[in-house]
Amino acid sequence: MAVSDIVYTFADAMSKKKSTTVERMLFESNLRQSIEQSLRTDDQLSDMERQDYINQINDLKGYVKQLLGMIDTLKQTLDTVSASNRRNEELVKKLTAQIEELQRLVRNLEDKNRRHNKNTFGKRTHKAKKKADETKSQEPEKKGRDEEKEDYDGSHDSSEESPSASDTQDDSAEGKLDMTKVKSEGLDEKRGPRGPYNKMDAAKVTKLLCDISHIPAGMRFKEFREQDEFNKVSYVECVTYQVAILVDEAGNEHEYFVPADEALAAGRRPKTELVPGTHGTINMVCEFASDMYQMLIPNYRESIRMKIDKFVSCDNTRMNWLKKAFEFLKPMLGFIKIKLLKAGSFLNIDETWARQRIKIRGDGTKLGHYFKKYVWVLLNKVEGMIYFLYDNDENDSRGTRPIDTFLGDFKGAIMSDAYIVYRQLVLEHPDLIHCLCWSHVHNKFESALEISKEEDAAWFVNMINYLYLVENECIIAELTPEKVKERRARKDVTDTLIALHDRAKELLRKKGSKYSDLMVTALNYMINGWNELQNYRKDGRFTIDNLPAERAIRPLTVKRKQSLHHSSEEGMQMALGYMTIIGTANLLGYEAKEFLARALRKAIYGDNDLESMLQPAVIAK
Repeated sequence: MAVSDIVYTFADAMSKKKSTTVERMLFESNLRQSIEQSLRTDDQLSDMERQDYINQINDLKGYVKQLLGMIDTLKQTLDTVSASNRRNEELVKKLTAQIEELQRLVRNLEDKNRRHNKNTFGKRTHKAKKKADETKSQEPEKKGRDEEKEDYDGSHDSSEESPSASDTQDDSAEGKLDMTKVKSEGLDEKRGPRGPYNKMDAAKVTKLLCDISHIPAGMRFKEFREQDEFNKVSYVECVTYQVAILVDEAGNEHEYFVPADEALAAGRRPKTELVPGTHGTINMVCEFASDMYQMLIPNYRESIRMKIDKFVSCDNTRMNWLKKAFEFLKPMLGFIKIKLLKAGSFLNIDETWARQRIKIRGDGTKLGHYFKKYVWVLLNKVEGMIYFLYDNDENDSRGTRPIDTFLGDFKGAIMSDAYIVYRQLVLEHPDLIHCLCWSHVHNKFESALEISKEEDAAWFVNMINYLYLVENECIIAELTPEKVKERRARKDVTDTLIALHDRAKELLRKKGSKYSDLMVTALNYMINGWNELQNYRKDGRFTIDNLPAERAIRPLTVKRKQSLHHSSEEGMQMALGYMTIIGTANLLGYEAKEFLARALRKAIYGDNDLESMLQPAVIAK
């Protein structure tokens, strides 16, 4: 083969390689030029020249080999970089997943905080929020006061003129709000026995009459006008009795008191109004109890209030007065429990935690340690009875035993949330009917709607709202329990419940659908407790939710934030005893402080007619 053919063959082979580089292209160009130049020579090459060309070709082949080696090295470097990029992409995906999980946890925490705020300050419904957002989007953007001040150039804007009378009339005709300013109406209209709105009541009214027998000359009488002046007299009165000590023939001492000024004494006698063992009257001790267990004023704040009333006392003194009074009120708790657990009754039950200091033998402390214990509330709305229960169990404060021991052989129905203790309680007592709270179901779907933006949750919220609409219908119509049961048994309620159940099962069967954790929790919560959720239809006395118990136990959660803890179990038992009596008084329609004073006075003087005390109040219509 000729040299030119070898070179061209080599050049063609080189041109067919896919990974052509700039160095290779330069090499091929130089080689072709050298070959063409050699071919243009008319003289035939000598053996020495031919050998030189062969040597050059061999050198060029060596150079090409080096270049190919460099290319392989570059390929390996690129592969290494690609592998590193893939690892970085995987790391980015992993970090993105972690960020999404952290964001989900943040949303859950925000959800808990939002629900807490809603319970504390109230919340808007989804429809109201949506309507407010739509209204806000339609309204023109309003500037702040600083922005308006900066934009105002001192000229008069005709577009800001007040509307004319014709404009106002047209707006009214179209159903729009008439922006004409008028005085509020109806403030002086009659409103029952208290008279007009501007007439207030007071505990004591003193009327000072006017003497018109000495009218100045030149004046004549026209009419009388009443001018009210209200003043609060706040102080604590101390009455000191000068008691004579008389000694009989046997040397026994006797107390003797006859007032020197009967008008000043006003019929009062020593110790007739005192709580035995204290210097406080029945009314004053009951005011302390009302402040602490109804108004939820902590003891240290009660000291401040007493100073305002010009009374200074030790905190322990007031607590000792409450303890002495509570000893007389204890028998009422047993009677309340009997009426509460009346056979066939319906009980709303709930529980919450409290921080309790407990002294354990040998713990190395003087007063003990603080433990998280639980308080239960049981409410019988029909009988008007409520009971707060604390049963210290070292390992079972929130377990089944405390509530099981309290209920004993009770036969009836209970309403609660889905806490496992209540389910276990019903399993151990087949005679009990367990009803689950629909409000818990509603709240879970509402959370899924507002937080996770689940469109399917809106349908469940609306359907449950219809169940509550039926309940409101029964309340407004003041239906008897028998009529309430008949209303709940109608086809519209049955169809609503069937639709709720079928829709929830359908959504849970959709494996391809991606629902949020809140939505899945709501669906499972409703399906798992479906039988108990329908039990409220069995009796017209049953409530659709457990809100009566949750409202009753709310003061404990408020007091927990203010007082932080109970210093002794005796103090806890006393607090719950007072709350039981105060709560029962409210359910029966009495003013709590007056009810406490009447009950304490009867107990001190040996009147044990608790049946008459615990009758519903007769409210004049």
